[in-house]
Amino acid sequence: MLRRTLGAVRHLNRRALISLLMSLPLLLVAAKCIDNETLYQDSTGDWHVVGEIHNDTDIWGADMELGGDLLDADGNVIATTQAPVCPLELKPHSFDGFDLHFRHSADLHPASYAIHVIGGRALDHPLPDSGLSLNGFAAKKESGGIHISGKVATTRTYKRVLTGCIAFYNSEGRVVTHWTVINFGLTLPLVDGTPQPVSFTIPDVPAAATSMKVWLAGDSDTPLASDYAAVMTGSITIH
Repeated sequence: MLRRTLGAVRHLNRRALISLLMSLPLLLVAAKCIDNETLYQDSTGDWHVVGEIHNDTDIWGADMELGGDLLDADGNVIATTQAPVCPLELKPHSFDGFDLHFRHSADLHPASYAIHVIGGRALDHPLPDSGLSLNGFAAKKESGGIHISGKVATTRTYKRVLTGCIAFYNSEGRVVTHWTVINFGLTLPLVDGTPQPVSFTIPDVPAAATSMKVWLAGDSDTPLASDYAAVMTGSITIH
């Protein structure tokens, strides 16, 4: 379990953490750590912990899920939640985002929080290339939020809804909010040789956000999962 105290962040020894996670029967993928996370209240007052989970191994992870606790000043648990990472697959030597949303928590006053891996499995083979690519993505501040545009191309045909997520970062590289996106405004089917423009707005992004990263997974019977390796952008500056 990882615990962060507000104003006094403690980093676990990487080798010890990998050893701990490798011993979990549900998770055979060693995560570097929970990184670049932030505890914040949304516009309704609910508390969230958002951030990244890193995989420093050569093993593919799937069905990844995290649990979170809010703690009072005495270390007592005052709220719990759980959420999948996004995308659900975690590539070797890469990272995914997450949003641990503590619903109906506006009246709470947490002094610290804890994050732990509660689900996941190792794949004995890499996922195939999705054929997807995210091209020319840009982000611009507007009165309604952050307007995002770009093009999605593919080398295979997709007839079902694609899902993905967006992490917004402050100037220090910490995640300040995290969004799940359904279909990205694409018109299906998405076919080889016909890139589609996308244009949508994410509301309620904190003013501190200066950049973002976008992940896109292929289609699956399970939302946020994929039969293929997800794709992601690099850091995109918000103008």
